[in-house]
Amino acid sequence: MKKTTLLLCLSLSSLFLATRFAAAQTLVADINPLSRGSNPQFIRTAPGGVVFLANSADYGLELFYSDGTAAGTKLILDAAKGTTSGNYLSLEVINERAYFLTHQGTTMTLWRYNFLNGQLQALKDFTGINDANLGNHGLFTRAGNEIFFWIKVNNGGELWKIRANSTQVDLVTSFPELIQPVEMGSVDNTLVFSGRHFTGTVQVWSSKGTNASTQLLKEFTGSNPMASGMRLYKGKLLFIGREESYGQEIWSTDGNTASIYLDVLPGSTSSFAQYLVVNNQTLFFVAQTTNGGAEVWRSDGTTNGTRPTGNYFSSKQSSGQFRSIQAFDLGVFTIVYNDSIRSDELWYFDVFGSRQLKVKTLSEPGFPDGKFLQGLVSANVFYFMARDAQRGTELWAIRNTVQTAPRLLKDIYPGKGSPGIRSMAAASGRLFFNAENEQQGQELWMSNGTDKTNLVKVLNSTNGDSNPGNFFVHQGYLIFNATQPASGHELWVSKGLPGSTVLLADINPGQGSSAPTGYLPLKDLSFTFAATTESSGRELWRSMVFNEKATLVKDVNPGNLSGAVSVKMGKLKDKVLFGGQTPEQGSELWISDGTDAGTKLLKDIWPGVASSQPIFFGEAGTFGDSILIFKADNGSSGIEFWRTNGTAAGTYLLADLNPGILGSGYFQNITRIGRYAYFNIIDNNYNIQTWRSNGKTVELVVNGYGDQFVGYKGKILFNGHAQLSGQELWSYDTLTKVSSLVLDINLGVTSSNPTDLRGFNGLVYFSADDGANGRELWKTDGTKIGTSLVQDINPGFAGSNPQELLVNGSFLFFSAAESNTGRELWYLHSSAGAAKLLADLNQGKASSNPSELTLFHDELYFRADNGKIGVELWKTAMPDVPTFSEPFADLAQVAAPKLANAWSDLPKLTLYPNPSTDYLQVQMPLDNLKLEVWDLLGRRVLPVVAFSQRGEVSVKNLVPGQYYLKVYDAQQKLVAGQAFQKSK
Repeated sequence: MKKTTLLLCLSLSSLFLATRFAAAQTLVADINPLSRGSNPQFIRTAPGGVVFLANSADYGLELFYSDGTAAGTKLILDAAKGTTSGNYLSLEVINERAYFLTHQGTTMTLWRYNFLNGQLQALKDFTGINDANLGNHGLFTRAGNEIFFWIKVNNGGELWKIRANSTQVDLVTSFPELIQPVEMGSVDNTLVFSGRHFTGTVQVWSSKGTNASTQLLKEFTGSNPMASGMRLYKGKLLFIGREESYGQEIWSTDGNTASIYLDVLPGSTSSFAQYLVVNNQTLFFVAQTTNGGAEVWRSDGTTNGTRPTGNYFSSKQSSGQFRSIQAFDLGVFTIVYNDSIRSDELWYFDVFGSRQLKVKTLSEPGFPDGKFLQGLVSANVFYFMARDAQRGTELWAIRNTVQTAPRLLKDIYPGKGSPGIRSMAAASGRLFFNAENEQQGQELWMSNGTDKTNLVKVLNSTNGDSNPGNFFVHQGYLIFNATQPASGHELWVSKGLPGSTVLLADINPGQGSSAPTGYLPLKDLSFTFAATTESSGRELWRSMVFNEKATLVKDVNPGNLSGAVSVKMGKLKDKVLFGGQTPEQGSELWISDGTDAGTKLLKDIWPGVASSQPIFFGEAGTFGDSILIFKADNGSSGIEFWRTNGTAAGTYLLADLNPGILGSGYFQNITRIGRYAYFNIIDNNYNIQTWRSNGKTVELVVNGYGDQFVGYKGKILFNGHAQLSGQELWSYDTLTKVSSLVLDINLGVTSSNPTDLRGFNGLVYFSADDGANGRELWKTDGTKIGTSLVQDINPGFAGSNPQELLVNGSFLFFSAAESNTGRELWYLHSSAGAAKLLADLNQGKASSNPSELTLFHDELYFRADNGKIGVELWKTAMPDVPTFSEPFADLAQVAAPKLANAWSDLPKLTLYPNPSTDYLQVQMPLDNLKLEVWDLLGRRVLPVVAFSQRGEVSVKNLVPGQYYLKVYDAQQKLVAGQAFQKSK
């Protein structure tokens, strides 16, 4: 009897990645293992993650940063040294830097931390400071190219400023009678701030950064005066002001004068206006009338255009019972304690005044703790807290307001206990927050709003993940980063063969990590990158792919200070361009040929110590061998679009797309298609525009948002935004230069938000949410009628959320989440009508979260975690795909009994011992057969194989459970089917 052995590795690894593709909720890091927790607080959004204060056993209360992973959660400053806690008086993140004040004894220190290069600087000490109370110092605010902040001195205060790109700290002016600052804002490069006077009044001032330019704009008097809640709207800075003449109403300033803007209840009667929020040129706020009580109002900035959204609350309702308003999905969410039912509620109001909706009741009647039922927007998700008698107060989310309903993300503290969420911040499409459960005290958590394959090599078998990443294919080698206990996070190389994956260089010797980034090819087998060592900081390095001796190209900033500060680098011919930082020139444009002598300053774009901070776009910004485009700030035009040909004379401003010192600093989503790079900017009216450039000229694509660009038959398909349709699929005709909506997939103002657009099989495939099936796989030929759903992989509200679409010949690979298998690796063959699961890498409902899909030697490499060995490097060959159509394509939709009945007309197989061993013996009076094994969900788990005579089939790789055997004849016709049980 012939023995046929079918081999398939079903024990693959899963991946925990703290990106927006991570698992729904994950404990990021148990910073303090003690039961009281680290109690993260003052969580602020930072590049790629959050910065916050936390109380650890080793350091006390100090400053930390987290990118959403345990390995990426680190201490920034131990201000008090040792286990003694530091005294932090303020903390704000502006652009790519954190500004904060610490106090020890009678000395207060001003600090700045750069998230791009990890540089921490103590900018200035203030002596004789006895008042160390939080709120009396700080209020860091940017106006133009300066950062302003407040210092309380004796009974008054002082206004100081820092040049945004230098270390210079200057006193602007003193205010001996302003005993406490209230709020700061800016308009037209002018600082506006309010403070409480010792006489009890509140004053509003403006300043352009000098003593002479600092002037009093308005003094608010009377009982309980106020001036706060500053918001930019149509070129003016609005705020809530309260005084005797008008009551509490909406005021405005242009930086030169201050005046009443909207007197909702004319005269001295107060509307108690509060919570100014701007969405799509519509101003929202809360106000109350004498008869109608408090309601949500909308305004276009005119008296006639200002009105309540409707009468939804009782006449007893006060504006003080509204907790917050958040802009979301062409409208606003508001959390309000509804006086008529004595319960907190979540409401939605759209910008057109045509739709109002009570989303959810947030607490039981009479629940007194509503002030903690906060909400926050991150990406396309609104997070909020809601309480019920069975689960306590937990975290909920809603994705849009038309077809979807809010849902509980996770019962963090099971049962009636509440996780005690008090601080939240949105970063990189994720929500970071502090919470506790029965196992840990208050710690840092994260959410994104959802819930033939071989292991290459276990790189870290001692203490968890190796976290391979930053894959770079060069000259037949796979270069990447990975972690080992002995060497830290360093440079690795693989040929893809057994035994060929090795540590290429331990650049920062010992357990310290060099964390290489920005790989770019040079000549032959060499490449450059940025790496960090304790002796030289972050600098430019080069290496060959086969030796194990990476070398420092040049110590641009001598000593342990970092000199190579670019997150990305650019390339022209055989030279690399990067942001090099020195004390004399700041961060400027440098060029290197990979040698010390050939590494030099190319141009000091912002002359002197100020920094132009050049930022590159990788391959998307390179045009041939002659032109490289990048963004930089020359001090007069703001962050704008620059070009270089590798010479100082050939480096100049390509286009000042947003005239003025603020520049067009947005510059997001740059994508290269053919001869053009497509990108976004923000104009002077804070509107997003989509442009394109060929490195020589620039031209407007559409006056609105655009990203996810892909070329298709003379057109550019992209994710575009319009007021009435939200973010949907758009097309730009490169011949007529006209942009138009292809299809409003999610009808109305709600967005389908098409992402990961990829050309495949003569069409464009992408991920989108139609509001009924969740986010699933779609395809289009660029026309309305030719745009359709490919497959509802995970039926229901959640969707499968396909990510990282990657095309290789006849295959489209992607990761997708399905309720029974979690997030795993899927594929679609060009001849098939439906996508299939490639393998359940982390068995059951757990997710492997495959990520960084990279093609190398005709195989697919990726990061993954099988739930047993941590995040490691994996690969898969191209899956076996039959050339005939699959029968029972709907197996995943039917129950097992129905499935058995569907096989009733097929010839029966003789299967034994059914099987209690690792082999299934098949007897059938036919030759030249092909055989498959499927599971209950309709997924093929053993592939089609030649089966020429009766024999045995290996099923030792199947987990115990029920399966189905399919047998096909030589004409690929299904001739038999039988259920069988795999025993232990």
